[in-house]
This record gives sequence, structure tokens and C-alpha cells, in this order.
Amino acid sequence: MKVFIFSIFITALFSCNMLEAACVMNPGFESFNKDTFQGDAAPKSDPSAGLNLISPAKAKEYLTAADKDKYVFIDTRPDSFFKQCQIKGAVNHAFQAKNDKGNLLTAEIVKQYTDKGKIVVFYCNALKCHRSLNAAIQTACEWNIPASQVKWFGEGVPGLAKLYKRGVAGTNCEQFY
Repeated sequence: MKVFIFSIFITALFSCNMLEAACVMNPGFESFNKDTFQGDAAPKSDPSAGLNLISPAKAKEYLTAADKDKYVFIDTRPDSFFKQCQIKGAVNHAFQAKNDKGNLLTAEIVKQYTDKGKIVVFYCNALKCHRSLNAAIQTACEWNIPASQVKWFGEGVPGLAKLYKRGVAGTNCEQFY
């Protein structure tokens, strides 16, 4: 009888994705994607197992690859920042922190891309801007999108603009060159 009840409990947990929702954050990332915004720069490393930080060189590789359509760059900054300078071809879905009322990014939006086999790459304004990191953690750890389909481009617009000027567009990209 105990085994039967335990198996029902485990089945219920899996059906609600409760076991899958837990992500173990790597050292230095434990305070991110909380209900409040953090001010310290994020470590320049992978936030958790399988959830990878990509470099400006890797972002350029994704943007110039023959199969570049499999990557969706999501700018998590407010629209006013997006208009000033964004990665060419990116979409804008603002995200601040978990449960923030101003968040425009939702699980449904991300799933529209990942259900088609695309990899989402979250970015903002460099390692001190936590929007993209919080969005990546939220997506992989809370919304249960496979981490293999989620990337965090921590250096964001400034990192790409310095390496690959043709990869950015907007009314004020010069500030990043």
C-alpha cells in the first residue's frame, strides 16, 4: 500500500513538473531571478548545469551561420533601449525579474519559438544588466524549457557591437563601439 501511494505521489509531481522545475544554480548565481532586482554584476560563467553563457564570438557565429534561423535573439530590455540599439533580427520582450508586473516575456511566447525547435538567446546590456540572466533562468528553471534550447548572452549589445558592428542596428549604437 505504501509503495502504491508513493508511486501516485511521484506521478503527480512529474505531471505537475514540480521535480523538473528545480534548477541547482552554480556558485555566484543563487541570488538571481528573485522577486527583487540585484545590482551586482553576474559572474562570467554558466548559471547552472546545461544553461550556458555564450560569448560575443559565439553570438556572432549564431548570427552569421548558414542555419542562423534556428536562433532567436530576445532582447529583454524596455522598448526604449531596444530602439536605441539592438542585435539585428532580435525580438523585444521586456523582462525584469521573477513576478515583475512589467514583464512582457511569458512562457507561451518562448514556447512559440522552442516548440519549432529554435534556440532562444536572451540578452540585454552586459553582465551588470540582469534582465537576460533572469529571463534565461526563468525559462529553463521555472517554465521547464529544455536548457539545451536556452542560451544567455551576458555581454549583450555592447559585447557584440565591439566585435561585430554589422550585427547591431538602431538610433544610437555608436555608444557601444
